[in-house]
Order: sequence, then structure tokens, then C-alpha cells
Amino acid sequence: FNLDNPNPRPALTLLLVGESLTADADPGWWDYRRDNIWKYRDKA
Repeated sequence: FNLDNPNPRPALTLLLVGESLTADADPGWWDYRRDNIWKYRDKA
């Protein structure tokens, strides 16, 4: 996991990406983003 290196970031990034790719999709997350973030960006 690249822990002996002074900069372990690349290994941590791969771990986080792997967790994201294997996670179950939650439609509520997309609804929240659409209603609270993207909608206001389109109007600005």
C-alpha cells in the first residue's frame, strides 16, 4: 500500500476509488445533488 514512502497518497487514492466503484448506487444522492447544488448553478 505504499506506506513506507513519504508520500502514501497514490495508494490511498486507489483504495478510495476502488471502494467507490464497488459501492451500491443510492439514487437519493443524485436527487440531493440535483435539488441542492446543480439547480442553483444553472440559474446563476
